[in-house]
Order: sequence, then structure tokens, then C-alpha cells
Amino acid sequence: FGLTNLELLGLDDNALTGPIGPFGALTNLKSLYLEDNRFSGELTSDLFSDGWTNIVELDLSVNILDGPLPSNLFSVTTMEVLDIHGNNFVGPIPEITVPHDNLFFLALHENKLDWRIPETINNLVNLAHLDISKNNMEIPFPSTFPEMTTLRYLFTGDNPFEDHPIPEWIASMTNLRELSMKANRLTGTIPAFIGGLTRLQVLDLDRNSLTGPIPDEIGLLTGVDTLMLNRNLLTGTIPDTFSLMNDLDILLLDSNELTGTADVICQNANINLTQFVTDCGEPNPEISCTCCSVCCHDSNSTCNNFDWHVNLDPIWEYGFQRVVYSFSQNLLPPEDTP
Repeated sequence: FGLTNLELLGLDDNALTGPIGPFGALTNLKSLYLEDNRFSGELTSDLFSDGWTNIVELDLSVNILDGPLPSNLFSVTTMEVLDIHGNNFVGPIPEITVPHDNLFFLALHENKLDWRIPETINNLVNLAHLDISKNNMEIPFPSTFPEMTTLRYLFTGDNPFEDHPIPEWIASMTNLRELSMKANRLTGTIPAFIGGLTRLQVLDLDRNSLTGPIPDEIGLLTGVDTLMLNRNLLTGTIPDTFSLMNDLDILLLDSNELTGTADVICQNANINLTQFVTDCGEPNPEISCTCCSVCCHDSNSTCNNFDWHVNLDPIWEYGFQRVVYSFSQNLLPPEDTP
């Protein structure tokens, strides 16, 4: 490249191929958007030490990049957005060795990253968006994670974590708008403190091993648009407090051991659901539901057996913000459910 003074380059949404390395010659870049192409190769340390030293927004998502992430990945302190999801990166997430004030958006999902979130994640002091889902993480959260109270969006789903309960520090994450811990090997009960996350719009606890009743406090989440508690081991009835959740659009309660009726939803004229799924299928329905869009039954292992992923795939044109909720509908094999 001879465009050494170039500050913004957008080649996104094409079918371009070639190595990533030559882009490092663009040393004045502040914004680089290469998402949804077929660029290949590794992110080497010199790209960040000698090349993209002024970068603010870096989007390399959905390419075929591979190899380990460089140890100096977080060394460029001007960076605000780092989106490298949908590649083939392996190994651990590098440590963040010094405080980083500017990075607010970090998307690492749909790679092959392993081990854990780094203990120094708390050096990303203004991080608002973190997505590590669909990797090979084993240890759920570092001891410093309770300090991440600026988070608005936290997606950790589909990692082979060790069995663990919903962490108590979640109670302090009162800025969260979206929380997805899908298929995270969660155990124990849903704690009442979840009801204190009153800014939530998405709560996804699908495909875990949660037991006990749905706490009444979930009904206090009156701004929730999407509530996925399906494919767990929950018992009891649908709480009466669900009558307060007038913003609900998607409610998934199937593949549990819930009983009783869904009248608290069906008889509320203020709740208009696009998708409402319970175990109301014949014969011998576990729940009586007159307004469900789908009625499942334990004998039908394919009923509502979709992955229901709602991960944000942001684009720079919308400032890396959520514009619309879009759910994947890929059918899961029966063995992927509890």
C-alpha cells in the first residue's frame, strides 16, 4: 500500500482475500473495517507495535484469521473498538498489563480461545461490551471481574466452563442491558438479586442446569424484552409478578419442570408476545397455556430445539450499537440439551 496518510479504510462486506500483514503499512489508520471477507494470516506483534499505533476502531471480524493473539494486543491505548469475532484464533486472551481508558467494545466470540478471561481484565476500566461466547474457555471468571461494573453487554455462552452457580457479583452489575450465560454449565437456583438488574433488556440463561423456582423478583425486570429460561430444571409455577413485564416480546420457559397455568401472561392485555413457549403440549401438558405460540412436550426432543443466539454482530455504520434483535434459528442436536 502507498496510502501512508490514510486514516480510514472500509473494505467490509466483500469477498476479498489475501494476508492481513500488509495492512500494517498503513501506520496512520484510525479506523480499519475489514469484516466479512476472507483475509487470512496471524495478528503479529509488529502490527500493534509498528503498524496500527493510532488505531481507534479495528474490526477484523468474520474472516479466516488464525493463530494465537499477540501479547501486545491491548497496547494501543487509543483503541476504542476491537472486534475480531468469527475467526480461528487459538490460545489465551492476552493480559492487559496497564490501565486502558478508551476501549469500550471487545468482541472475541466464535473463535477457539481457551483457558480463561485474563485476571487483568479490570484494566479495561471503561469496558461496556464484552462477548467471549462460543470459545473453549474452561474457568468461568477471574477474581477481578466484580470490578467490571461499567459493563452494559456481557455474553459468555457456549463455553465448556466448570460447573458453577450464578456468581454473586452479578448483583453489582447494575448497568447491564444484556446478559447471556447460555450453556455455561450453571447450577443451583436463580438468585433473587437478579431482580435488581432493572436496566436489563435481555436475560438469557438457556441450556443450563438451574433448579428450584423462578424467583418472584424476575418480575421486577420490567424493561426486559427477551427472557430465556428454557432447557433447565426449574420447578414451581410462573410467578404472578410476570404480570409486570409489559415489554416482553420473547419468553421461553420450555424444557423445565414448571407446572400450573400461564394465565398471568395470557390474561394480561398489556403483554403481546411474539414467541411464548412452554411445556403445554399434549398429552398430559405440564402447563396450561391458551396463548403460547409453541407447546412442547418432554417426548418431543426437537420442539423449540433451536440455538436462540442473540449475539450482537455490530457494524461501524451504527456505531457498534444494537439496532435490532436478531435470533439465530439453527437446530441443535438432541444431545446438546440437558
